Amino acid sequence: MQKKWGNSMNLTETYRKLIAEDGHEQSANVMNQLSHIKRNVEQLMGQVKPDSEYPQWWVNKLVKASDYLDSATDFLQNKVDQGKQQ
Repeated sequence: MQKKWGNSMNLTETYRKLIAEDGHEQSANVMNQLSHIKRNVEQLMGQVKPDSEYPQWWVNKLVKASDYLDSATDFLQNKVDQGKQQ
């Protein structure tokens, strides 16, 4: 039986090859997650009423999600800014 990959390929390369073969590329996953987030935001924007009260635990989830998205945005923006400086 022939090996699928040669002995010279390290674990990271093997993993990346497997992922690519399965169609699970990182950029596709990122775009899928962003689309999912966008759909949820649009749905929430249509359902949330300005004069309504919401449970604190629910508001806390929105605050946490916002913080995570801010961090992800800041990370990519810093990468862009660093690239412009070099």
